[in-house]
Amino acid sequence: MESSSSSKLCSKKQSKQSLQHGPESLDHIRSDMQGLRQTSHKKICTSRLIDLEVNISFLVKDDDVFDILYLTLTFSTSDCVMTSMVVYSKTLTISSSSKQQLIDITRETMRFVEDSNIANGILVVSVPHATAAIVANENERGLLNDILNRIREVFPQSADYAHNRIDDNANAHIAATFLGHSRTFPVENHQIVRGTWQNIFVLELDGPRTRREIHLNLIS
Repeated sequence: MESSSSSKLCSKKQSKQSLQHGPESLDHIRSDMQGLRQTSHKKICTSRLIDLEVNISFLVKDDDVFDILYLTLTFSTSDCVMTSMVVYSKTLTISSSSKQQLIDITRETMRFVEDSNIANGILVVSVPHATAAIVANENERGLLNDILNRIREVFPQSADYAHNRIDDNANAHIAATFLGHSRTFPVENHQIVRGTWQNIFVLELDGPRTRREIHLNLIS
């Protein structure tokens, strides 16, 4: 295979930057990276040059939505392989009013996906808490009560937990471990792929709490 003399790397945004390279010389790569630093309107957060591999990350802050474009370029003497990944992220904050509570965040999550301008990808909904979980099910009052009642039965607060010697919430930690801190959904045509009766909930297991975070990450 013949050596490639040049190639272009462009972000998926409307404003595009190009990286010209000659695989026969690392000096060309270093020079082009320097030019990219000087001319790009985006802030380059990190850049590393290791042997023949270049790793660049772009970070753009738009209100409370972060647009991160990861680019990995691998150079060889015969060809150039390029991959890219776009990640949109947002953090929601909520409060809870009960010891155990299901809080519907479907509407906010759908709005986040619609505003991202990403048509197809993978949505990850997660909570960075050891006593909360993310679940997907129907928003029907009787069912929600059934779910909470069963959680109380399976993970009773009054059991003999070693953790309760230092903190009286072992049942919440154990329930969160089994239920999971995240859920993943496909995104197709700007819409979350979910069932008609499948809403997205934060499950509070150790409330009430004045602040709980939900991290939304859409990967394309």
